Amino acid sequence: MQTEARPATEDNYFVCSVCGMREKYHVECDSIKRFGLRFLEKVYFVKDGSGEDLGGFAVGSDCSVCRRAVCHANECSVFYAKRFCKACFVQHSLQFPPQMRQAFGK
Repeated sequence: MQTEARPATEDNYFVCSVCGMREKYHVECDSIKRFGLRFLEKVYFVKDGSGEDLGGFAVGSDCSVCRRAVCHANECSVFYAKRFCKACFVQHSLQFPPQMRQAFGK
């Protein structure tokens, strides 16, 4: 399902609920048609800061369980079919494959 890109306003900042990283994002979307990108989740997208429209990167997403914003750093979230913040991953760790639990020390 494709969602409509929502442009950022002057005060749209992504703030990770785990590490506190704060970054101004430009759109919240699941695809960037201009670049032919389609994400497996809705992301907060940051444009390239070079001044030219060369692309950008997905800085974070919302946890599929608790809906808190989390960055894509391994210390803060996990993606396994959906995005999970570390707290929700730990709480539901028995529902993940053993290899994932091992990789994240749970």
